[in-house]
Amino acid sequence: MAAVEILTTTVGSLPRPNWMVPYIRGECELPADWEQTLHKETVKVMKEQLDVGLRVINDGELQRGDYVSEAQKRLSGFDAEAVAPGAADLEADTEFSDKFKGRKGLLSLTKETEVKCAACSGPITYTDEGLQDLKREINRVVKSAAELGHPLDRVFFTSPSPGTLATFFGNEYFKGENGYEDFVSALGKAMAVEYKTIQAAGLILQLDCPDLGMGRHTRHKDKTLEEFKKVAKWHVEVLNEAVASLDTSRVRMHMCWGNYPGPHDMDVPLKEMANIVLCAKPGLLSIEACNPGHAHEHQVWGKENVKVPENKVFLPGVIDTTSSHVEHPELVKQRLRQYVDALGLAQMNRERESGFAPESRVPPTKKSVTCKPSKRSASIMACTDCGFGTAAGANNLTRELVFKKIKAMCAGAKLLEEELAAEDAADEVAKGA
Repeated sequence: MAAVEILTTTVGSLPRPNWMVPYIRGECELPADWEQTLHKETVKVMKEQLDVGLRVINDGELQRGDYVSEAQKRLSGFDAEAVAPGAADLEADTEFSDKFKGRKGLLSLTKETEVKCAACSGPITYTDEGLQDLKREINRVVKSAAELGHPLDRVFFTSPSPGTLATFFGNEYFKGENGYEDFVSALGKAMAVEYKTIQAAGLILQLDCPDLGMGRHTRHKDKTLEEFKKVAKWHVEVLNEAVASLDTSRVRMHMCWGNYPGPHDMDVPLKEMANIVLCAKPGLLSIEACNPGHAHEHQVWGKENVKVPENKVFLPGVIDTTSSHVEHPELVKQRLRQYVDALGLAQMNRERESGFAPESRVPPTKKSVTCKPSKRSASIMACTDCGFGTAAGANNLTRELVFKKIKAMCAGAKLLEEELAAEDAADEVAKGA
């Protein structure tokens, strides 16, 4: 009987140590031993993750100011400036959003504070200096994992998708009717260098794709839903071209609706985007799945009109990265179980379409899910909803709380391992009776 293992991971960013934040933000001159300090802190944060039970880890995006700007700085052609997009839900609720006056990040959280962002001013290329900078970051992660004896096939490295860069940064160069499409395409050609370099180092590549969710109510909030879906399809097409030469079974993508504090009542429903997202080539899909706006959407993946590929692995968010409540492991198990059952329905849909399953649409019970035992656990990983520190110093939670929540997630995954193993054992006994 195949062993049951539910892997555990995060979306990527973790709160940086408070003392490091001024250096990461460029507010203080770096000390002479900065590289050695970075290595020491990388080993420390990777060990912290292993100690609480995570099995697939990264460096917590330790040295980055945020999850997109470092990649943009490695590109040529971004010498102009623009106003960062705002979020429709915050613009509609000014009494709430005005409390963010003075706060700056990747989005304009309030009209009271204008946030600037880089904008494209010329041809986009991945620079030689940028590539050397990327390799230094990769080498630090690889060296730290080796020091801990942790295999690289369980270490991931994040990078923004072309569409995400186009969502956050302005375009003053590509003009005409197809200017935006040309902008995204140029980003894809340039970023393919980064993606290839990450995977060539033996690391799992994660593409951050909030453009496919959050992009709807930020950069593209003035478009109709159908217009936005057309944009999203182009983003996916460009992404697919950028990873065409890679082993996509070792590529993750993360889709979310933004980790900023807000009501999120204007998020585009997952049911509108699911089939577009599933057209993306990465074999692993991390999805925001447990906060109040999206916890119900596990059902989408079992719908007949949603075409889940057979080998797609889902990484549902089962702990909320914005709430200080520490989830109970039983709740984590329940959330993971919902995905197991939804993906069981997806498999039934595939089998019925291929002529190998009955027409029944009875929701699967613990006994009736048709996934083989090893397939049920292999089709999911336990993950966080989003990052815990999407920008250095802009944390919703303390490091202590973050690791308490991650530990609870790992405990919940273990509970599901035990539950599935018990079901598998009972099935073996029943077969032998």
